[in-house]
Amino acid sequence: MTQKLIVGDMIRYYLQQNKMTIKELGLKLGKGESTVSKWINNKNMPMAKDLSAMTHIFNTDIQTLMYGANETDELITKTGKVMRTLTPDRQQNVYTYADNQLKEQQAGNVIAMPTPDDNFAEVSADGVLSAGVGEWLDGTDSGFMVKVKKPLPDSYDYVFQINGHSMEPYFKDKQVVFAEEHEEYRNGQIVAAIVDGNAYLKRLDCDGETMTLESLNPEYPNINVYEDDDYKILGVVFA
Repeated sequence: MTQKLIVGDMIRYYLQQNKMTIKELGLKLGKGESTVSKWINNKNMPMAKDLSAMTHIFNTDIQTLMYGANETDELITKTGKVMRTLTPDRQQNVYTYADNQLKEQQAGNVIAMPTPDDNFAEVSADGVLSAGVGEWLDGTDSGFMVKVKKPLPDSYDYVFQINGHSMEPYFKDKQVVFAEEHEEYRNGQIVAAIVDGNAYLKRLDCDGETMTLESLNPEYPNINVYEDDDYKILGVVFA
């Protein structure tokens, strides 16, 4: 049976186990926070060299990092091997200890499993980005609360909710995204931009004289930005 790739979940697990932030992992790998965030959220797949580097950082192996591991079965196998090398009286000591642990567990002395809500955090959104024909955003609107999956990015300047379908399949309607301000912006980046008071989520294409905000969904038009337009790029967007 084909195993399911769970790289993003495993990276998140190892970050928590090692008390490491997305930024710290990115620095170790020479990657930006947005790149690592996309791995964790299963938007992109790490390259082979990055997977190899993470096995050393997290002290694990490539199979576990990509597919997870049944640690319970591995522990039982290791315990059985140790038991067979012990004398009978020491085997009895191990059994007695294990039996007492089982009784404590059955009595309720166990750590509670996290509930689904523990995997999400509430943050204040700065507004709505249009993945369509435009969404008014003048900076005077009061924020509203949205739920996002943990862990949150270590660095971001804006939180937006998407309205529309022009950036599918990569960004979906009602999805919550983050944006980070940069000093310079490059062609191909997904940006949050305001044009004449309307906020957009689009891909940037600029040839030096004209600027186009492109839709990834071919069913939606691009937005052409001219010299006399009032526009501003707020930041590079990532999930």
